[in-house]
Amino acid sequence: MSAVFDTARFGRLWRAHWAERSKSYLWFFGVCIIVYLMMALMAFATVGEDTFRHEGQMICFYMGLFVTGAIFAARHFEALSRQESVLLILMRPASVFEKILLAFVMAVLFYPLMYTVIYTMCNYPMVKIAQAIRLADVQANPSEYNVYEPEDFALFIPFFSLGDAAAKDAFYIRITQGLLALGFISVQAFCVGGSLFFKRLPMLKTVLAAFLLFVGFVLLIAITGASPELLFGLWYERQERQLLDWWQMAAVFMFWIGTPIMLWVTAFFHLKEREVA
Repeated sequence: MSAVFDTARFGRLWRAHWAERSKSYLWFFGVCIIVYLMMALMAFATVGEDTFRHEGQMICFYMGLFVTGAIFAARHFEALSRQESVLLILMRPASVFEKILLAFVMAVLFYPLMYTVIYTMCNYPMVKIAQAIRLADVQANPSEYNVYEPEDFALFIPFFSLGDAAAKDAFYIRITQGLLALGFISVQAFCVGGSLFFKRLPMLKTVLAAFLLFVGFVLLIAITGASPELLFGLWYERQERQLLDWWQMAAVFMFWIGTPIMLWVTAFFHLKEREVA
């Protein structure tokens, strides 16, 4: 039996975690569904059906994924902030690597999968309602609308839909999706690490730390006059997209790949320090 990782031991850790947290996960997803439905109704009442255009669905999906995913990740080790349960979690028969691996599986693999399924199930009827409303408006007031284009309200399928982008833009969209995925992994690692680093009010302090980092990043860009497109894309946004030089691409990939690795390694050592202490 390896001291770092053992399949049977990790399986027992998984089953114990699921037995303890399955009900809280159901409540969490239930709250997410209620919040989505409330926001959807507010969108219909204020903005109208245009909210559920393909681009709007995509923005809503990724915003919800990052926000709720961060909360989900920050709650993984929430028991460590309670005096009555901290010893139970730290003394559980599993290695530090297995505990961090479980956090990675839950925050980076399990949650996006469940969120995608739930979002698609909730989004589908809303899109159908938006399509019906727009079609009725076009038929009732043809002079105020152009020809109805069903693809404008096409259902957004996460990680597969490319929208109305031309074939030449498919490469750029896939790269953007890849960078978003790496960014999501980094956010999850930051939240898990924050919940381990801060012993009191970990979620609040993690959110505050993230806000301060964001403000510092914005100020750095403003002071230096740097272009964010060099960090969030592999191309220059000019009249026509032009790829960066090879060394710039290498630097971007090193940033987006190195950051999540560094953050997860940091979370590992934070947990190891808690166990030693």
